[in-house]
Amino acid sequence: MKFSVLMSIYQKEKSEHLDVCLESISNQTLLPNEIVLVEDGPLTKELNHIIQKWKEKIKIIKSIKLEHNSGFAIALNAGLKACSHNIIARMDTDDFCVHERFEKQISYFKEHSEIDILGSHIAEYDETFEKMLHYHYFPLTHKKIYKYGKLRNPFHHATVVFKKSVILELNGYPDKLRKMQDYALWGKLLASGFITANYDDILVKVRAGDQLYKRRRGLEYIRYEIQTLKYMKDVGYLNFFEYLFNLSFKTIVRILPISFIKIIYEKLLRQKKVLVQRTK
Repeated sequence: MKFSVLMSIYQKEKSEHLDVCLESISNQTLLPNEIVLVEDGPLTKELNHIIQKWKEKIKIIKSIKLEHNSGFAIALNAGLKACSHNIIARMDTDDFCVHERFEKQISYFKEHSEIDILGSHIAEYDETFEKMLHYHYFPLTHKKIYKYGKLRNPFHHATVVFKKSVILELNGYPDKLRKMQDYALWGKLLASGFITANYDDILVKVRAGDQLYKRRRGLEYIRYEIQTLKYMKDVGYLNFFEYLFNLSFKTIVRILPISFIKIIYEKLLRQKKVLVQRTK
């Protein structure tokens, strides 16, 4: 089963993070047939150096260059159309794939042809990848994913593998939204009746730390979240009362001090111990 890896990068990202990310892909037990890397506007000399280095090493990177920084959704939609294969694995340029990520997820797709999108659990690390902070587990079955998504994003974006044909049928990532375009897309996907799952293993290591909490608070973030919630109501995933509940609860959380937000994430929304049983 041939598949593409879809990534997007812009000039503010760190070249050393990209280097680690591409190395983790190159060391997979099942290599992708291509990596579609969207360069969202002009990049730094350091980023260009890393891209060229890996183009020479693994020879499967296809660059899609956008003239200006157009934003995450527009960049991913451009890359989506450029992918040669119907099965597409997403990856963020500052994260790390565990050794067997693609082998496990592609094998799952082969065995469950009805699945349209498949994510996995993640491990959250500090900025340097030296200290593991938390595990983040997601519901496994479609029924539980549908319910969970009413309150929180049911997939970590960097873990998903999906069918290109399905995402194109949904008109791609909603590029009118400034943030949380992936969450909005999953809401539309769930509302449209497509089948979902999460693989019961930690397949991606992501950078988190205090910067995560800082990005997820404040009036600007609230505005973005309201736009996303309204989108999910308009596409039929959230009903009016679910929309109001989310709006009220999440607005309160986003204005709390960072110390309180950190407690919510670390004590209530993350886990320290690894789950060993698949929940049905």
